[in-house]
Amino acid sequence: MIFAATGNECQGNAISFPACLDEVISVASTTGDHRRSKFVPDLRVGKRLCAIGEAIEAAWIDKTGSGLSSHSTTTRKAGTSYATPIVAGVAAMTMDLVWSVKEEHEYLCQVLRTNRGMLSVLEEMIWRNEEQNIQCLLPWKFFNTPKWKILGGKESTAGMAAYIRFTLFDTLNHVYINGPSKS
Repeated sequence: MIFAATGNECQGNAISFPACLDEVISVASTTGDHRRSKFVPDLRVGKRLCAIGEAIEAAWIDKTGSGLSSHSTTTRKAGTSYATPIVAGVAAMTMDLVWSVKEEHEYLCQVLRTNRGMLSVLEEMIWRNEEQNIQCLLPWKFFNTPKWKILGGKESTAGMAAYIRFTLFDTLNHVYINGPSKS
């Protein structure tokens, strides 16, 4: 499974290689209020997954100081290459959760290892910004209390965990029946 940044070539330009390939999950950037970043190229159907990629606090080397501690600093950066590891990290945590019960759900683990399976799961965490024609990754949608309270009966960690497992497993069980949308 490969995640790649769409590039920072601005509208009117194509998605950069390798993000333009069908085998790659491409990631574009949004602002903090889920609007498409101005530097994102034209996105096509199936390549509209976005995550926050502006004002990302990053470790940085300050070349003006002397000594090791004065070289370490942080700065705010922007770009699709800052959004991509956010999506890849959410995917990795999702894979870790599913693989933690691999013995009971080996088939689902294999489905999750496909782009189609991962995109189906990520779709559960997406908000569609119709005005901008993008799909914004919002992983906290999994922690929506009204949804997981139904399964757990009350607000509890066990109820939340049951909801997350149910949603993931139900989604993966239906990947090759319906598949993810191509919007």
